[in-house]
Amino acid sequence: MHPTPAERAARGKAARAEVRRSAPADWEPAADRPDPVGLLEEQARTRVPELVPIRYGRMLLSPLAFFRGAAAIMAADLAPTPRTGLAVQLSGDAHLFNFGVFAASDRRLVFSLNDFDETLTGPFEWDVKRLVASFEVAGRERGLDRKHRRKANLTAVRSYRLAMQDFAQSRTLDVWYARLEVDAIVQQWTTEVRKKRLDRVKRSLAKRTVKDNLRALDKLTEVVEGKRRIVSDPPLLVPLEELETVLDLRETELELLVLRPEHQTELAHHAVKSGACALGDARGVAAPARHEVLDRRARLVALHAAPLRDRVDELLDAVGGQRDHADPREDQLLDAVA
Repeated sequence: MHPTPAERAARGKAARAEVRRSAPADWEPAADRPDPVGLLEEQARTRVPELVPIRYGRMLLSPLAFFRGAAAIMAADLAPTPRTGLAVQLSGDAHLFNFGVFAASDRRLVFSLNDFDETLTGPFEWDVKRLVASFEVAGRERGLDRKHRRKANLTAVRSYRLAMQDFAQSRTLDVWYARLEVDAIVQQWTTEVRKKRLDRVKRSLAKRTVKDNLRALDKLTEVVEGKRRIVSDPPLLVPLEELETVLDLRETELELLVLRPEHQTELAHHAVKSGACALGDARGVAAPARHEVLDRRARLVALHAAPLRDRVDELLDAVGGQRDHADPREDQLLDAVA
C-alpha cells in the first residue's frame, strides 16, 4: 500500500531527527577520497579510445565544462554525505545545462529535464546538490559576485522545495501529467520580465520551432550517386559501413521502439537505409551517443542507443546505489522519432 499524504508528511518530519536540515550544506574531502583524475581514467577504460581525447578536450575548456563531464567524481564525493533515506528515481546528472526547451510528444514546447544516461534510484539530495552546484559554477564563470550567486542558488533550491510541496498535495495523475509549457511561461513573464528580455526569449523560442529533422537532413546527409547518405565526419559522425563492427539496426535500435507501444505504428513505416554513430555534445560522453538513421523515405530518425548500462553501473559503483530496472532494454532511452 502506498503511504497516505499524512504518512508521507510524518516520514519527512521524522527524517529531520535523523539528518538535521543544515547537514546537506556540510562537505569536507574524505581522507580516502579517490583521485578525481583517477576516476576519469577508470571511466576511460570502457570508452571508445579515439573519443577519450575529445572528451578531455571539451572538459578542459572551462571549470563548468569540467563539472559537466565529472558526474562520477561528484557522485563519489556525495556518497559518504548525510542523507535522509528518501529515495527517488534520480536524473543522476541534473546540472542546469540538462534543462531546456524541448518538443513534447504532442509537439508542444515544454521546459523540462533532458539526458537520463545516469538515471538511478537514490537519495533526492544528490540531484538537488548537483543542480545547485552547477548554478554556483556557472555563476562564477559568468563573473557574478558572491551575492548574486547566492541569490541564484537559493532561488533554485526554493523553487524545488515549493514544487515538491505542490506535488505532495496533488493527485497522482496530476503529478504524472504535470509539465511546464513554454506558452504558459511566456504568458506569465509578460507581467514579470522586462520587455527587452522577453523579446529576446521569444526570438530564441522562434528559432527552436524551425529546428526539425528536415534541417538536420541537410546538415547531416549528402547525395551520393543519386542516393542520400549520412556524411562521414569521424570521429564525431561515422557511417556504420566505416565501422569495424557493423551493427544490425533492425535487431537493436529499432527493436527499442517495441518498448514504446505508441511508436509501433510509426515503426512500420521505417526501414533502415543508412546509419551512423554520432558523438553527443555532452562533455562526459566518450561513446556513441545516438544513431542517426535514414528510413526508406530519406527522413532522419535519431535513436538514443548509447551503452547506458555500463555508464550507470559505473555511477552505482561509486555511490553504492541500486538499479531499479528488471529488463536491460529499459536502460536504452528513445530520444526522438522524427
